[in-house]
Amino acid sequence: MLETGEIPVMKHIPGYGRVTVDPHFTCPVVDASLEDLMATDFVPFIQLKDTPRAMVAHLIFTAFDAERPASVSPTICELIRNDLDYDGVLITDCLSMEALSGTGRSG
Repeated sequence: MLETGEIPVMKHIPGYGRVTVDPHFTCPVVDASLEDLMATDFVPFIQLKDTPRAMVAHLIFTAFDAERPASVSPTICELIRNDLDYDGVLITDCLSMEALSGTGRSG
């Protein structure tokens, strides 16, 4: 894509692989450990860490921030930067999705 002048956006970091609900209507919650996520769910994002832009998902990872969705969690942003080694532009998914209730955990 970059060779043709297109700027790709990696979606949806750090991943919806374990969710069973639609984040357009409720906030998904993932209860996996860092070790499990690093061995599976996070692998594609680490492999694509040179993508210039990445869209952060609206879901809660209880192992890191049990109250805030990844898209608004400083802890998850630090995880993306440090553990996933991503240094490109981070953008959030749509702010009008129901996963963001404005009151912390929703659903």
